[in-house]
Amino acid sequence: MALDMPTSERDLASISSKYYETSDGFDRNELSLSYRRHRREDFWPYEEASYRGIDLGLDIAANTGTADHNDYDSIMMLGVIGRHIGRDGYFEGKLGMHQLNNDAGMIDKRIWPWSFWYKLPLGSAVELQLSGKRDFVYQEGVQPAGITESLQKKNFNTGLGWRPAQRLRLDIAAQYGSWSDDNFNRQYDVDILYGISPDWPSIWVGLGSEFIQFKQVRDGYWSPKLFSAHGLRIDSSFPIYRRLDASAAVNVDRIKEKGSDAGLGYYLDAGFDWTVGRLMHIRLHYARSSSIQRASRWYDNMVSLSINGSLF
Repeated sequence: MALDMPTSERDLASISSKYYETSDGFDRNELSLSYRRHRREDFWPYEEASYRGIDLGLDIAANTGTADHNDYDSIMMLGVIGRHIGRDGYFEGKLGMHQLNNDAGMIDKRIWPWSFWYKLPLGSAVELQLSGKRDFVYQEGVQPAGITESLQKKNFNTGLGWRPAQRLRLDIAAQYGSWSDDNFNRQYDVDILYGISPDWPSIWVGLGSEFIQFKQVRDGYWSPKLFSAHGLRIDSSFPIYRRLDASAAVNVDRIKEKGSDAGLGYYLDAGFDWTVGRLMHIRLHYARSSSIQRASRWYDNMVSLSINGSLF
């Protein structure tokens, strides 16, 4: 095909590697491959965003790791279908198979996960997002029960972004989760940000709050009766050199869990994006969160590398 073909009519193939660890003995190594019939990535410029064809794709991921001194491995395969709805709306659905194994023979579980995601701009200042998912929870760092009990969860999420003025942004998100052990959780996030530089490069600074509530407190994973975090939010993205860009976000919070003393928590997210020619994109991503309460400290780290490009 010609190099001047519109990018939205090109395919998108991705390969990525991810490593995740926590301070209490959980780690996960992931290698994933994905293919999309058309490019729909936010980082990639395409003019024909209202293209009406059906987007088809395939996601494959393999994981290995350790949880509570137990080695585990998994394989997941998902079929993907997506389509633009109207001029700016977009829907994507996934359905497939996920096999989770433990080398000690404690678990050998196969499920049929699904997910959907729907984005709908409501005018020029408001965007609505709806999503849902059913899958194992070990990928979210829920441990050790995420592995030892092969826990699953159904998630339903709602997000609303509102930009009433050029330099003002309000983000609201709600999540409801139903667990395979008959537990239930709610999570709410609210951020209000001011744009010191609202476009490109962008720098947003503001305040945010997060609330997490579980119906039942479990021994096998963190499940607070009530958790809250309130503090500073900083979000930025900026060029470094020619085709190399960077992004950085920081949250610093006063955290409080019901029945425990207040503490300090922070979250750091940083990434580098390198565009190679017109058809390839490389991203290096790092994230870390940490909490300190009295003499107790917990943290996790995640690093990933992804390469995205066109095959046809």
